[in-house]
Amino acid sequence: MIKPSLKEAKRFFKNYTVVPLCVEIFSDIRTPVEILKIFMSENKNVIR
Repeated sequence: MIKPSLKEAKRFFKNYTVVPLCVEIFSDIRTPVEILKIFMSENKNVIR
């Protein structure tokens, strides 16, 4: 994957009408332990 600097990316905008962009997002915002605690607080049928 090409990861140009902002300056390089701006040069692409001058020559092209569409420039694909990508952002890396961390999707794991909760740990498994946090999820278990949430389940336990919401549902008394969760194994303790």
